[in-house]
Amino acid sequence: MEDSPLGLIVPGSLGVTCAASADFANALIILSVFGAVLMYCLSMVSLFILRRKEPDLERPFKVFYPWVPGVALILGLLALYSVIKYSVTTSLPFLGFQLPLSYVIFGVFGLGILYYAVRGSARIRPISEEFGAMQVLE
Repeated sequence: MEDSPLGLIVPGSLGVTCAASADFANALIILSVFGAVLMYCLSMVSLFILRRKEPDLERPFKVFYPWVPGVALILGLLALYSVIKYSVTTSLPFLGFQLPLSYVIFGVFGLGILYYAVRGSARIRPISEEFGAMQVLE
C-alpha cells in the first residue's frame, strides 16, 4: 500500500462514488471537458514556444506553421471560453450546499498547485538525470 499512488486513487474513487448522481455526472463531464480543452490549448501554445526556441529541431511532420496551429489555438480558446461560461451557471451539490462549478475547477487546480509546491517539487530529479535515464533506455 506504500507504493500506491493515493493522489490518483482518492480522486478517482470519489469521482466514481459521486457519479451515481446525475448532477455529479454532469459536473464530472464538464470538468473533464475543461481539462481536455485546457490541455489542447496549452499544447498549441507549447508548439509556438518550441518552434521559436528550437527552430532547427527535427520534426516527424510539418504543417503550414503559423496558420494551422493558430486556427487550432483560436478554436481551442473559443471552446475553453464556452466551457467556462457554461460552468459558471452550473452548480454542484456538495454536503447540502450548491457550489458553483467554477469554484470547484479553481479549487482542484489550486490544490494541485499546492500539492506540487509542498511535495511534488522535492521529488523531481534534475534535468541531467532525466536525460541520462533516456540515454540508458536508448
